[in-house]
Amino acid sequence: MNKYFLFLSLFLLPVFAFSQTDNEPSDPPEKKSFREKLPFEIQGFLDSRHGVRLQQDSAQSKDFILSETRLQFQIEYWKEWAEFKLKTDFVYDSWQNKFLVNVREGSIFLTPSDWFDLKIGRQILTWGKGDMLFINDLFPKDWQAFFIGRDLEYLKGTSDAAKLTIYFPWFELNAIFVPKFNPDIFPDGDRLSFYDGFQGIFRGDNNKIQTDIPDDWFSNSEFHWRARKNVKGFDLSLYGYYGYWKSPAGLNLQNGNYIFPKMYAHGASFEGSKFKGILSIEVGHYYSKDDKKGDNFAINNSRFNFLIGHAMDFKKDFKIAFQYYAEIMMQYETMKDNFPMGATPPPKQIHDMVTLRLTKLLNKQRLHLSLFSYYSISDNDAYVRPNISYKLNDNWKIETGANFFFGENNNTFWSQFQKNNNVYAGIRRSF
Repeated sequence: MNKYFLFLSLFLLPVFAFSQTDNEPSDPPEKKSFREKLPFEIQGFLDSRHGVRLQQDSAQSKDFILSETRLQFQIEYWKEWAEFKLKTDFVYDSWQNKFLVNVREGSIFLTPSDWFDLKIGRQILTWGKGDMLFINDLFPKDWQAFFIGRDLEYLKGTSDAAKLTIYFPWFELNAIFVPKFNPDIFPDGDRLSFYDGFQGIFRGDNNKIQTDIPDDWFSNSEFHWRARKNVKGFDLSLYGYYGYWKSPAGLNLQNGNYIFPKMYAHGASFEGSKFKGILSIEVGHYYSKDDKKGDNFAINNSRFNFLIGHAMDFKKDFKIAFQYYAEIMMQYETMKDNFPMGATPPPKQIHDMVTLRLTKLLNKQRLHLSLFSYYSISDNDAYVRPNISYKLNDNWKIETGANFFFGENNNTFWSQFQKNNNVYAGIRRSF
């Protein structure tokens, strides 16, 4: 245990040094601070947060769902032709009793010409128009971090990729090559228990699911593309993806392991000012390449996805955002005809939900109140995320929030997590 505190102490020294620098009187103009003398820009934060379950869960051995201290350094260095970026987290996770190092970003951004640029390395990628709903954004997500109370930035996972952007006179084209498949970080029973509909049991830390992840370099690669154009203030985009389902989407019936079948996706999005707010529409078609006919009940069917949302400022510093989302399973009757007798009920053809985001800023925008909720119309279950944060000053912020899951049946999407209701709190010092 002592070595962990030694590591943390070493990494904390620069933070306190920067803190002292901020509080001292400003130097004369001819003198520079320690940070200004560095040949690169450095910033980061120290974040400590903890979360606890609100009920007993026989599938989990610990009452705490989150307990960690995280120090992040972000270093950026610029040249006329390139930008270098390194973002690294040093984490003492007392839930696991481990000291972890996680490189969030490590990339070089090249701008050799006015008409194209290239970013290579570990990076966080995102696109699409959904608010906490993702159709064409098929980059990795960390759903475990999302459900246990880590900062929202950790919902977005990392990709080792090469991103090429070409600026044509009439549109912008993004092409992203990922040499090895990057899956979502999904609940597997380790911190979050859930109901396994295939096996008819609750998964926990003593019986986590086993997976077969395609993880060979280049032979298990992914390719993403987007064509984007702004037309009179409206953002229009087309998308494509060729890879695998990002979370487990099938079952190997021979060994019982969950699998990531091949999947292709194509879609489009629209966003612009309408009805005194921002209107967003996004569609996508997922083609399940390993279940072309839809007759394999153990692999996700192809499906069509649709989303429409609207966000508006209702009053001063008060925002309301609403979305409707639907998944429509293709070849549904074929799937039902091949579904095994006596198993759990087959999924519904249409899975739809609505989301509501309420955001209010108070006390000169230092107090941030938010509520984000999902309600599934088809499944009659829900997930609610209240959050309160307060900026003590430019450097210090405190935060508290909760994750609540509701539902009637164990085998619906949100209801399967209802043993994981939790509250969390954190404090952050930025520098």
